[in-house]
Amino acid sequence: ALELLMPPVTDNANARMKAHIRRGTAFCQLELYVEGLQDYEAALKIDPSNKIVQIDAEKIRNVIQGTEKS
Repeated sequence: ALELLMPPVTDNANARMKAHIRRGTAFCQLELYVEGLQDYEAALKIDPSNKIVQIDAEKIRNVIQGTEKS
């Protein structure tokens, strides 16, 4: 999906953000937390004010650091 949403423009920002979140979630379900966090951070670059994505990214960081269970 992300390849189809090129070039990154304002009109496809929401779709790109959703694709990053979905792929990030899939990585986390496969216990690939670093890769998942990269996608969540990419989503935050698109919408830095999204509180839900901020909270989820912080949870992933905590899992990577070993301070929270997956």
